[in-house]
Amino acid sequence: MATLTKTELEAAITNSVQNRIMAYNSSFALSIHWQLDNTNATEDADHFQSIFSTLNLPQSRSPGPYHGR
Repeated sequence: MATLTKTELEAAITNSVQNRIMAYNSSFALSIHWQLDNTNATEDADHFQSIFSTLNLPQSRSPGPYHGR
């Protein structure tokens, strides 16, 4: 499988967005994991942040872990 450069990825995303322009006021990403989770879901938030950083987008805010009943 061929690899994409950052420039190629940015161009592909830009072209896709330009073909389907929509204005959003906000967006949300939700990452959930359970205490006994063995799927490495806890790493998803770090992956989201890495994508934002790569695309020069502001980092997302996290309300922190919820320890409800």
